Amino acid sequence: MLIKLTVSVLNLNAFKLFYYLIIMVGEEVREKVGRLFVGLTAEIFGGETSRNGTNDSEIGNPDILNWERDQAYESKASISSDHHKIKPKQIEHYRKLLESEFPLSSPEVYFFLWQHKKRGVSQFSGNDLEKNLIKGINRLLVVSFDIIEAGTEVWQTTGRNSWGIQYMFRSSERANLTKHPDQELERMGLNPRDYRIERETIPEKQYKYKWWDLPEFNITYILRKGMRGLERT
Repeated sequence: MLIKLTVSVLNLNAFKLFYYLIIMVGEEVREKVGRLFVGLTAEIFGGETSRNGTNDSEIGNPDILNWERDQAYESKASISSDHHKIKPKQIEHYRKLLESEFPLSSPEVYFFLWQHKKRGVSQFSGNDLEKNLIKGINRLLVVSFDIIEAGTEVWQTTGRNSWGIQYMFRSSERANLTKHPDQELERMGLNPRDYRIERETIPEKQYKYKWWDLPEFNITYILRKGMRGLERT
């Protein structure tokens, strides 16, 4: 009986260690993917990437601050068939930033929702991870923050887990907002006539990340009228 119990305990500990390693590898990959797309956003739209990963202050910690344009950028990425996740705390932080006159004056907030087509990124590391992600980029959806706020009224949420409850901007909703913005904006309770919708195709090799050329990809902008808007570098 004692031997069986000891073996069971060892098996349980081994399982816990294996599970912990899987979680740690996943977290590391997510962090690297996040940094890559934050870097791409800053490369194309300007601004200074954050050097602090905490969200302790009332306004949180935007991924990018564009001091010249008084704008804050939040960058997120997912495979085209997956959804974007947004924490309620992030929404609250950006609300506080919009109400503040520091560190930006009359700030504007934009979300950059990148999509790529590379599955199984956790099998890659280092340069291979970056190269495969960049080669797989196919689309970028850029929206003003009020659209994200409205989305939280209709989007589903995850169950409570190790990352907490999060809003899920599903791939089907994202695709509909990209292809049929009027329809999706109305579903969110917004008036499509209040928004400027623009599309452009970025040619292959127009931008570079480190030593890799970006492929051709499409950008859709859905921005509230009256905002200063964005400028590509």
